[in-house]
Amino acid sequence: MIKVQNLTKKYGNIVAIDNISFQVNKGEILGFLGPNGAGKTTTMRMITGYMPASEGRVEVSGFDIADDPIAAKNEIGYLPENPPLYDDMKVTDFLDFVAGIKGVQEGRAAKIEDSMNKCGISDVKGRLIGNLSKGYRQRIGIAQAILNDPSVLVLDEPTIGLDPKQIIEIRELIKQLGSERTIILSTHILPEVMMTCSKVVIINKGRIVLETTLGELNEKLDGDNEIHLKLEKYSSDIKAKLSALQSVQNVNDLGSGEFIIKSRQRNNIGDEIARVVIDNNWGLKEIRPKLNTLEDVFLNVISSELKQ
Repeated sequence: MIKVQNLTKKYGNIVAIDNISFQVNKGEILGFLGPNGAGKTTTMRMITGYMPASEGRVEVSGFDIADDPIAAKNEIGYLPENPPLYDDMKVTDFLDFVAGIKGVQEGRAAKIEDSMNKCGISDVKGRLIGNLSKGYRQRIGIAQAILNDPSVLVLDEPTIGLDPKQIIEIRELIKQLGSERTIILSTHILPEVMMTCSKVVIINKGRIVLETTLGELNEKLDGDNEIHLKLEKYSSDIKAKLSALQSVQNVNDLGSGEFIIKSRQRNNIGDEIARVVIDNNWGLKEIRPKLNTLEDVFLNVISSELKQ
């Protein structure tokens, strides 16, 4: 489990991370989202003890990262945005080297073999790291992170720079690893959240602007009671007639006979809109719920934050 309480990072008068708090339980995969420069990597570095916090505390599996750093770090597997690999070493030699640094002694060879099997790199274990693809290098980075069988994994942009096939493979690997441990997945790639995570935290300018479960997020993606309407005919008075309906809160005229219609309450106004269109002989081409995308939710949250 990871518990972050009132975490703050300051550089002189600049506040990079501003009093953030959240919790991730065992078996959860948290998607830590934000635009570039939002403070994701800084937060990951403080959680893993790579960088000290100015204020606040981080607890990993019951250990405080500042008060008991060795015990806390023994519970953490960390994949930085740029995996710290040695290109002139073979895969097995590198993993053996990392295992030694992490203090893995008993059953070291078996643990190295197990990490390679889990990460799908056994077929390249005798090759030089520098000769391997980006996808394999990311897998090696994850393999070194799980060598000591940590209860917590912190992955910073694990799919950046990968091709679509590699992204799918790494995504599946993360889900498999998440069944056994707690994972924080830092990313700015929005589809990764829907495909991988059970919980979402969105950060912007060092502050949390949204914390929600995937279920609650899916409700947001279902649309905010909006109808997308396409008509064969178009005239300037159509918007006014639609807006006059008691159940309609707002009508956005997109031009050329297309409208986005928002209802006043959480109910389906599609039937009512269809009847009005038919009664007025406007020619109904299409009527459907307007579905938000994760990008819509992300941008709305960020935009709301910028207006404050």
